[in-house]
Amino acid sequence: MAEGTRPGGATAAGVLEIVFGALGAIGGLMGALAGALATAVTGSGIVGAAMADVKAADATAAAALNEASGMLSTIGPILTISSLLMLALGVVGLIAGIMLMASKKAGINFSQIYIWGSIAVSVITFVLTIVAGQGPNIVGLLLGAVVPVIIFILLANQAVKDFYAKAA
Repeated sequence: MAEGTRPGGATAAGVLEIVFGALGAIGGLMGALAGALATAVTGSGIVGAAMADVKAADATAAAALNEASGMLSTIGPILTISSLLMLALGVVGLIAGIMLMASKKAGINFSQIYIWGSIAVSVITFVLTIVAGQGPNIVGLLLGAVVPVIIFILLANQAVKDFYAKAA
């Protein structure tokens, strides 16, 4: 444990990592479940069976269902993979935030993993959704990249660096 009072920037970074790490872990878990469900539904024949019934009743509805099925089969795996990465990064963020609050030097290392991992996953997910034809997710990109940049700036402060250089 470092001696002295923890700098305010370190406390702010720790709180942000705990809050966004928890939200990321919960969102990642829910997204992974939704992605797995979407993948399972499109691969199970449920949509095909529904298509046969709908085609007999209404050609417009059948076209809409076919388009929705195509979107699910494309976005399901992307959602699952990016959500599992988000879950893992959320856990890393929680650990980083708790370690920063406990004035542990390793909190800085975990924070760096969280910062760069979050930015990378945000950019990769942004690109994958565009490639999949789903359109850009600007809000996801901003939340996934802006908060880690703020944490990076808070931890780049010399007082924070000095404090954690003395920490155990």
